[in-house]
Amino acid sequence: MRGTIRVINLNLGQVTRHFLGHGSSINELKFHHVHRELLTSASKDRSLISWNVLTEVQVYNHAGIYGHQDEVLSCDYSSDGNLLATSGMDHAVIIWDISSRHAQLALKASRVFDMKMSNRPFPTMRLTPIFITKEVHSNYIDCVRWYEGFIVSKSCEDEIKIWEPDLSQPNELSPSPPILCMMSYPVPQSPNWYVRFGLDRQKRFMAVGNQVGKIILWDLDTLSNEPKITTHHPKVFSQCRQVAFSPNSSTLVAVFDDTTVWRYTLQAPEQAVQKVQTGETD
Repeated sequence: MRGTIRVINLNLGQVTRHFLGHGSSINELKFHHVHRELLTSASKDRSLISWNVLTEVQVYNHAGIYGHQDEVLSCDYSSDGNLLATSGMDHAVIIWDISSRHAQLALKASRVFDMKMSNRPFPTMRLTPIFITKEVHSNYIDCVRWYEGFIVSKSCEDEIKIWEPDLSQPNELSPSPPILCMMSYPVPQSPNWYVRFGLDRQKRFMAVGNQVGKIILWDLDTLSNEPKITTHHPKVFSQCRQVAFSPNSSTLVAVFDDTTVWRYTLQAPEQAVQKVQTGETD
């Protein structure tokens, strides 16, 4: 069913929760790294919902007149967990504050709410954003991530940008505040949308794939937009859709349009390819 979220217990190997609330497909899911029971979903229906996966209630609804006006493609929590950044097909990046007193009270209430004991649904809180901009990209923004106090965002414009949102006047939503772009990272041959870059856990490395199967990796500590590694295997020619780092940043996994998954060993980039596909390796 479209718009259904399934929570899998990895120890049991079973689906233990189902969540229904969106009216269309879900483009990204993100667990909060402080309040680990909080799961946020970004949907094609122009909304985001933050769920308490333990009590199975909708804690926050991120939508409405000041929300996204088209499909929501990506979301990410800041390192302190107070802010949620979202992006979508409306060319907008929106920032939501979940650290306010009312938002925290809603989260606490969700932890003790028992649907079986209540004859009313949980009073989901509708959040209003504190920041909106359409000044960074002129096309779909298909990936957004926090980098300390900065935002890293990507569109189908052959580049990734790092920029600083002006949060000095939260809730002043119009006109859009000026944007200070800190760095632009060229991504050649990347006209397609719904392509996700990856940041490692330490926020030192960033990687993305392009239309012809190349993987480009940067060392953010160098403050240079020159790639540290550009790798390409002769058997890969399709669009790379998403990359992800292992917890220790030694391995990169990439997913391609030809239905293959490739593993890159970054400790030895000259040997950096192994295809992972139903027991088949090269």
